[in-house]
Amino acid sequence: MLKPVFSAGPGGRNRRCSIKRIVLPVVYFLLLSAQTTASTLAQHFTYLEKTGDETTVFKWELHEGNAVVITSRQEGSRFLNICRHDGATIKWHFQEQSGTDITAHRRKNTIFISGIRDGKRVDRTTEIDDLPWYQPLSFSLRALPTSKNRKKTFWTIRQDSLEAVKMEAVVKGKEKIEINGRWENTIKIEIHPAGFFSSFWHAHYWFRPADLVFVQYRGVHGLPGTPATTVSLKN
Repeated sequence: MLKPVFSAGPGGRNRRCSIKRIVLPVVYFLLLSAQTTASTLAQHFTYLEKTGDETTVFKWELHEGNAVVITSRQEGSRFLNICRHDGATIKWHFQEQSGTDITAHRRKNTIFISGIRDGKRVDRTTEIDDLPWYQPLSFSLRALPTSKNRKKTFWTIRQDSLEAVKMEAVVKGKEKIEINGRWENTIKIEIHPAGFFSSFWHAHYWFRPADLVFVQYRGVHGLPGTPATTVSLKN
C-alpha cells in the first residue's frame, strides 16, 4: 500500500538511536546555506503520530527564504526537503538508523535517486511528466485550499519502494475537528492514486485555514484490518 509522506514521511520507529551526521554534496550544501542566509520565516511544530498502540513524536520545521526548507526529525530518522514556494520539491534527502541515506533531486522531467538503502547501493532514474513533484505533503498541499482549482495531480516518491507514483489531491471542504482537546476549523483534503487505482486507497489531510498549517492526517498504511495511522499537531 502507498505510504504517504510528511516531510518525506515520518519514518524510523521503535528504536532509540542517534542519527549520524549527514554529509551533504557540495551543491546541496551551497543551496541550503544560501537559503538559510536569506531566511525570512521560520515555523516549528511538534506532531504526535499514532498507529494502534504505537506512538511517536516528531519535530517539523520550516525555514523560508529564496527557497523553502522543511526538516522533519523522528526517532531514528531525519528528512530534509528543499522546495519552491509553490510547493514543488527540488530535492529530498532522508536518513534512517538502518543505514539508509537517500537523496533524490529533479532535473527537468527526470528524478535522480541515489545513496544507500539498508546497506545496498541505490542509483536509479525515474522519468515523469510536467506535473509537480510533491514530497512533503504537509507543506506542498498548503496552496490547494486557496487556489481556484480545488484539485491537483502530482508525483510523489514512496519511501518504502522509492517508486514515483502519480497522485491526486482534492479539497473536500471545511470541517471542524478536535485537536488537543479543542475544536478547530479546518480544510479537509483527500489524497488518492490518480487514474484507475483511485478507489483502492485514500487518506486525508487537514489544514488550518487561518495560516494553512497542517494540523492532522489520517490513513491506513497496510492491508485491510491494519490500524489507521493518525498524525496530529501537538503544540
